[in-house]
Amino acid sequence: MPGRFAADDQGMARPATELATDWWLAAALGVLDDHLYFGLLGVDRTYQELFVGPNLDRLLGGPAQPPGLWRSRIDPRDRAAYYAVEAELLAGRPAQVDYRVHGLDGQTRWIRARVNPEALADGSVRFAGILSDITHQRQADDDLRAALADLAEANAKLRAAHELALDLAKTDPLTGAANRRHVDDVLSGVLATESESVGVLLLDIDDFKLVNDRHGHRVGDEVLVEIVARLERAVRPQDVVARWGGEEFLLVCRSHEEESIREVAERIRSAVAERPFRTTVGELPITISIGAVASHGLAQSPDPLIDAADAALLEAKRAGKNRTVLGRRPRGTPLAA
Repeated sequence: MPGRFAADDQGMARPATELATDWWLAAALGVLDDHLYFGLLGVDRTYQELFVGPNLDRLLGGPAQPPGLWRSRIDPRDRAAYYAVEAELLAGRPAQVDYRVHGLDGQTRWIRARVNPEALADGSVRFAGILSDITHQRQADDDLRAALADLAEANAKLRAAHELALDLAKTDPLTGAANRRHVDDVLSGVLATESESVGVLLLDIDDFKLVNDRHGHRVGDEVLVEIVARLERAVRPQDVVARWGGEEFLLVCRSHEEESIREVAERIRSAVAERPFRTTVGELPITISIGAVASHGLAQSPDPLIDAADAALLEAKRAGKNRTVLGRRPRGTPLAA
């Protein structure tokens, strides 16, 4: 139903002749750019034009004849919304709809129709409507939405870049394990906030220098990457695997109620030694030595635990490698169980 409705100051429909008089006055003053029209809609949805203003040709980009031409130029995607206005009018409700019209001049225009009904005794509706060209408004809205979408995408990329930068600051670039600074922060936080025992495992790849000397650093890097993968599969999600330096790794294992720290360390050692590592030069047998210590909820800082684990690791190396040694009592804490 074409139109933007015309109404008096109280929003009530006025007789067509009175509205027409107002319209001609507005046209004479050059203040009305929209298309004004009046019609009669029967209960069987037959439509009769009562008055048609002069601007329909401009909105259509050419002569709006024959009478049904306007409707035939409505975009098929918008016709359901267009015809839904008729039901609103017959129910006595004002209606508004936006739809596209493909003009005779090759331009597609967005049209806003607002229609105000006046119910008649026989159930039909007399209505006043106005059609407005809102193409520029819709384009501005589309441009704004596109700009907002671009801004949202840029913000998402910025957040992703920020998160990546944070991850890079916390991880070892080769293996993807936590780096030394991050695991030290994690261990400090855990000791400060958790009263339960925390296990610290310091491990070293046995004879790793021989791997580099015989096969080159590229193969050595393959071993480092694979050992981190095995360590991460062997621990729980809440535990932390970190590259401590070179071929040394440090694991922070929160309380294992069902396992002692020795059992945890042995399970991790077996996960590394259970099968050879696949590399570009073939399979290589790899083992690790582990120094393990538990805080038992009494350690105040990481240093005593790490020192005790480091001393235990040295003992494991001296004792023949591929083994676990428990750390001695770290400064005021009970011996690890």
